[in-house]
Parts: sequence; C-alpha cells; structure tokens
Amino acid sequence: MCREFSSRNIIIPLLNPKISSPAENGTQSSPQMADCLVTCASIVFFVLHIGLFLRLTAAPVAGGRRSPTNGTGNPSLSTPLQRVISVILSGIVPKTKFLSSALPPKSPTMAATASEAVVHEFPLPAILTNPASTPPTLITQGAEGRLYKTTYLLPSIPCALKYRPPKPWRHPILDQRLTRHRILSEARILSKCRRDGLRVPDVYALDESAGWLMLEWVQGTPVRVNINQRLGNRTEGIEDDEELKDLMRRIGAAVGKMHSIGIIHGDLTTSNMMLNPPAGQTETDNVSGLEGEIVIIDLGLASGGVHDEDRAVDLYVLERAFGSTHPRAECVFGEVLDAYKKSFKQAGVALKKLEEVRMRGRKRSMLG
Repeated sequence: MCREFSSRNIIIPLLNPKISSPAENGTQSSPQMADCLVTCASIVFFVLHIGLFLRLTAAPVAGGRRSPTNGTGNPSLSTPLQRVISVILSGIVPKTKFLSSALPPKSPTMAATASEAVVHEFPLPAILTNPASTPPTLITQGAEGRLYKTTYLLPSIPCALKYRPPKPWRHPILDQRLTRHRILSEARILSKCRRDGLRVPDVYALDESAGWLMLEWVQGTPVRVNINQRLGNRTEGIEDDEELKDLMRRIGAAVGKMHSIGIIHGDLTTSNMMLNPPAGQTETDNVSGLEGEIVIIDLGLASGGVHDEDRAVDLYVLERAFGSTHPRAECVFGEVLDAYKKSFKQAGVALKKLEEVRMRGRKRSMLG
C-alpha cells in the first residue's frame, strides 16, 4: 500500500522517525503499516477539529455581534496559525464555507437589491437648508460632489455652490482632511487665476469644514455644446469654418494664459470650458453661435506647476478629449496649438514634450 503512493512514502517517515521508507526495508510489516494508518488518521482528525473550532469562533455570538471580516464577507484570519490551518483545510475540504466559491450564486433580484443598498442620499449642506432662502437646483452630480444653483446671497445674484458630501466608505478623519485640502486648494487657485487675469469663476464664500465652495454663476453654455451644435450633421467643409477656427484660437489662448501663470488644470476638456456670451445675448441666443469669452471651470484637480512635462500632459488630455468628443472637428485642433504657442513664450518646449507624451501614450507621468 505504501508503494502505491509515493507522497506517503515521503511524508510518513518525517512524521514518525521509527518508520523507514520502503527503499530502505523493501517492504513494511503489518505493525508498521498500522502505525502509518493511525498517524494519518490522527492528523486528519486533528485538522478537522481545528477547522470546526475556527468556524464556531467565527460564527455570530449573542447580542448580534459578528466576527471581523476581511472585506469579502468571510471571517478574517488574523493569526499565522489560523491562516496556515485555512490553507490546509482548503486542500482537504474544498467545499468548506471559508471559500466564497462554496456559497450559492446570487439571484438577479438579490444583486439588484444589493446595488440599491449602496446608494446613499447625501443631505444638503446646512447653508442650503435655511427656510428663508430659495430651494437650490441640482445642476449636475459627479464622482466627488454636486453642483447646485442657488440665490443664497441675493435673489438677483445666482451663484454656483460646489458641495463635497462626506464619503461614508472613508475614515471620517481622512475624509475631512481630503475635503478641506481640496476645497482650499481650488479656492487658492481660482483666486490666483483671477488676480493674474485669467477668466475663471470668482470665489464668493467657502466653508472647508462643511465641504462647500460658493462661486460665481457663469452665464453661457459649455464649449462642447456649442461645437456640437455648430457641426450638426456636417461631414464636409469643417476645416474651412472660420468661426470654428476662431473659437479654437480662443481656447488655445486661454490654455496658454493658464500655463503662463503656473497653473495645471488636470482635466482639460471642452466640457470644462464655458462660452460666456457677449453682453445683451442670452444663453439660448448663443447656443448655435460661437461668440463669447472662454471661461475655464472645474479646477478641482488643478495644481500649481511650471514643469513642461505637466503642461504637455495637460495638452495631451485636451487633445484626446477633443478627438473623442468631436472627432469630425479634429482637423481644426491645430488652431488650438498655434494660438497656445503665440500666447505662451515657453510653448516651444511644452510642445516638444507633447510629442514625447504622444509617443509614450500615457496621460500621467509615473514618477516615484
């Protein structure tokens, strides 16, 4: 019997030094074989009892308290002994309840219920719950926060309120520090841009502890909307559209101005640029037109930087976003780079870096 299983010939002599391998004795006597079987049975019996003990200690106890989990719903194995025994059990008892594969598959109804359970309805910031003020209007919701239109300051002055709600999946202290840092950073960058002559929303008020930033409400529409309305269903003659080219030059000049004062946007797209219509025109009048001033918005990911690599990555993000959002207008994107070169003295070095970033094919530099 020991000759049929080569692994047993190796393991049993290690567990019991009195039993030598068949290579040394030829064949084993029946007492030695009995000792071999008893030893194997004892090991299996011991391991199974340890597994039962672990399951009992991991089960819910009185009062509704449950054992710690490792993030997957399975009991966490905190000690080295528990981890070693779990590995042994995974080989001996493959269908043990420690393994997620042993659990029954979830039905579509259960999956839908679970997905609905993780949706959190964040409350409004305290500043917007004042009964004396007009209820705010939710404009958009992103991954980091929400944008409201409110007349909190004066009924005749609309303003935009960016609110970063608490993230329940983050540690409260870490969440407060991140929110505070990001709100203060965006407010400082916006103030610097306004001071240096770049058209961005003005900062009215902020409360970094409560997680909100109140900004000027920029009249107009996103550049993305105006370009799409201008293109319509056209497939020819786009490269000869002088009004569209002029808009591209204004975009390039705005980006060049931003880089010249040492600001890196971090998320340059035509959705993060507003086209502020001239005085006397409304948003509806200018949807199909391309007149107006470029206003750069959403500087939540912006940072201060004077490295040409960062500027090149900023341009690369804009180029890729423009190509994916307006593929038919890629033929006029060169106007953006030409205007960028004219408005920024160090544009030559940044454009050379842009060629390297294109060859590399990465949007972010991986340093560290």
